[in-house]
Amino acid sequence: MRTSLTHAAFHAAAGTAEKQAPSFFATLALRFRDWCMRRAVLSELHRLDRATLEDLRIYPADFIAIANGTYERGPFKDEPAKAPAVRPRVWPL
Repeated sequence: MRTSLTHAAFHAAAGTAEKQAPSFFATLALRFRDWCMRRAVLSELHRLDRATLEDLRIYPADFIAIANGTYERGPFKDEPAKAPAVRPRVWPL
């Protein structure tokens, strides 16, 4: 989604040269920003029509995983199956 680049840049810029535990308010601000980003992604996904979702091969049940960044596309029924690896037959000499 469009927001992932902004999201990554924000977290990269939030790092400091010193390795200290972030303050409560900094952690709260980051979590709030993450929540807002997930809401924006979910809002954008919910606006897609059925035909677009079918073209993308995603379903409304996948929206949470997409927003969290944990979505993995699985094999589909209409995709051709991978041919099994064929080993050359060795004839006895």
